[in-house]
Amino acid sequence: MLMEVRLRGPCGLGEAVSSPRCPSLRRLVVKDAYGLGDLTIHSECLLKLELFRLPDLQSLTVVAPALQLLKLDNCFALSSRQPVANISAPHLMWLAWMDDYDQNSVQLGEMAYLQSLVTQHFIMYGEDYHSSHNRNGVCLLRHFEHLHRLVLTLQCPKDIANKKYFMEQITRLPDIKLLELGITACGHSFGASLFHVMRMCTAIRALVLGLNVALEDEMGPLFSYSPSEETLCPSDCICDQPPSWKTEELVLNRLEVVEISGFRGTEHEINAVKQICSWATVLRRMTVKFHDSITENKAEVLCELLVTFSRLGLDMIFIYRMP
Repeated sequence: MLMEVRLRGPCGLGEAVSSPRCPSLRRLVVKDAYGLGDLTIHSECLLKLELFRLPDLQSLTVVAPALQLLKLDNCFALSSRQPVANISAPHLMWLAWMDDYDQNSVQLGEMAYLQSLVTQHFIMYGEDYHSSHNRNGVCLLRHFEHLHRLVLTLQCPKDIANKKYFMEQITRLPDIKLLELGITACGHSFGASLFHVMRMCTAIRALVLGLNVALEDEMGPLFSYSPSEETLCPSDCICDQPPSWKTEELVLNRLEVVEISGFRGTEHEINAVKQICSWATVLRRMTVKFHDSITENKAEVLCELLVTFSRLGLDMIFIYRMP
């Protein structure tokens, strides 16, 4: 691991970690490194490459036929430069591209074995300049047809007055089996955005829904948000628009398992659970993990309410922190 360093003069890091000099290197992590403008790696043995916050990075080239995991987090996004990358990793299985993406200057190559994709967050409501941020993520999603697992995160600002709704920019998702969806709603309704995503992946078998909490996997933290107090939106807020998500038909006839974490029991969250139960016609197990701030008494009240959404053949499991 190379972290919190400043590289001066012509940097030969890529040459130093490539196969001729590091024939046994299996994992490389570079984090918070300054002065790294160009990184070119040719490695026959590298299995995992993780790059975090490289503010001076201008171009990235990776030729690694054995590479299985690639994570790029806030490297190109920290500058105004167009991301330039050429990735040749035909056996890649896990890709976390949480960074700017430009289909004209980023070449990902063939990834026939890719199973898991993590993308940069999408903004649900925002200003005009947020639109290009979302379009980058949309272009990345279009690069893939079939995946086992997709991790999406949706973020909503606290103040959405006079903001534009951007979820309609997402017009298709890869064919997936597992969807991990993180939502930071800041007290607003997220039902319309949830409906928009779910109707594009009706063949999923499992859904992991994170509400304002951290999710982690083998690639590390994916997203986190833990407000001390949940903000309530005003009664005339636009966040519940369009309201058709509550009545429009949606059939998820392969979804069998749902796991929800960070559940606080707000009206918006309860409505979302109710809709998921109605959409998922063959759902057999739903696990609800309450937020740590929920007391045992409140958890019991919420459990009684959520059970009313259940039906024959559906097991509902509730997890909350004991005092």
